[in-house]
Amino acid sequence: MSQAYRTRRRALLRRYITDDHAPARTRAIACLMLFYAQPLSRLLRLTTSDITYDNNGQVLLHLGHPPAPVPEPFASLLLQLITDRPATTSNWLFPGRNPGEPAAYTTVFTQLRNLGFPFIPQLQAQLADTTALRDDAAERGWHTEVARHSRVIARIQNHLQRLTSDAPKPGTSKLPPRAG
Repeated sequence: MSQAYRTRRRALLRRYITDDHAPARTRAIACLMLFYAQPLSRLLRLTTSDITYDNNGQVLLHLGHPPAPVPEPFASLLLQLITDRPATTSNWLFPGRNPGEPAAYTTVFTQLRNLGFPFIPQLQAQLADTTALRDDAAERGWHTEVARHSRVIARIQNHLQRLTSDAPKPGTSKLPPRAG
């Protein structure tokens, strides 16, 4: 990961954590994407029970095992999001307009794009990191890991191709087609 990328990522995180003019939900999703490199579709499936505390009061996010620590001040933004949610029976961390459903992918994607989230540079950085992991696995003779990383690389390349070839024109809401 280049120094320029790390600097840009820190600046984006700082902006999304502190910019009170943008909706907390959109800012929280942007931070989750930057901190944990998770796809939007995965983040929209998070529930309030995926946010817990350890014995020392550290906020944890359950994306897998073990749960990932959530650093401050982002932890406060995430907890604020939970606290400020409208009264609902839904357990979704990012509830949608329809009862019992998570927020719609296209709606949140558009909100992130309007917030200025850099999808293409993020994917390019993820592609470079995954390619390095694949190459390292190949040098070590870890064929299963090479195959796994190669599949991830193909998906990232496909997503980048869709974003760059079918990018919406300014002032439109046309989104790239979703993968099947």
